[in-house]
Amino acid sequence: DVSFVIEDKTHTREHSDQLTRYKGLVRDDDKAEDYLKLIYLKTGMPFKDELDRAEAAEYCHVGVCDLEDFLHRDVVKRAANHLLGQYQGHVADQAKKQRDAERRWDIHNWGPVQYAFAEEIKMRTEQTNGKHCPDSGEPDQVWHGINNGGGDWTQYRFFGMHLFWRLDSWKPLRMMVDVGYPPGSPDIQLYRTSFREACDEVEGIERARVQFRSGKEMTLGAINYPEDKPEDMEEFLDRLARVHEGFLMRIARGEHPS
Repeated sequence: DVSFVIEDKTHTREHSDQLTRYKGLVRDDDKAEDYLKLIYLKTGMPFKDELDRAEAAEYCHVGVCDLEDFLHRDVVKRAANHLLGQYQGHVADQAKKQRDAERRWDIHNWGPVQYAFAEEIKMRTEQTNGKHCPDSGEPDQVWHGINNGGGDWTQYRFFGMHLFWRLDSWKPLRMMVDVGYPPGSPDIQLYRTSFREACDEVEGIERARVQFRSGKEMTLGAINYPEDKPEDMEEFLDRLARVHEGFLMRIARGEHPS
């Protein structure tokens, strides 16, 4: 006998320790099974961190592209009716949107692509952080969430979680500082000047105009994404890594906040 546990998500994510709880409920009930098959079904765009959590809970991921492949099998086509045909069309449309978003680095419309972009920044800058950032004991991290207006946001935090690249729907890529995190109240002018000079030093980087609002989180500067071809994003990431290092080098040469 086989028991199937299927957690079905569209655009929401796993919460409240659902996956572990459901697995435990099935294992602890009065029905004995030979196999327990755990499935995390996500027909919306999946975030990497949620898939990592699903894998840690022993669930396999089934996505919309997997469904599309299944629905194109001959045995399914032979059983097709009007309702199934409509669903096949819906799944094919969603799968195409996901593939297009990943190929085009659609950062503004797709939170998981935004998250993957931040992971790329993290991968290319971690070694730089180790050379120029004080050891605060806090690891570099990528966070994500939803704005009040419903758009996705992602943060890549470094320098003891004190500085971060901020990605938002329909906004440029911003460098920000959280004055509430160690190592204490920063010299905002030093940070802004360092960011501006680091950007101007790298050819092909275009600074964006932004409002500098005071508060717990402050914008230090911003960069426009490339608007030409998707393949330009790889070159943009390399340039961004050079901006990141130039920024930290300038801070290291200045007066560190106490």
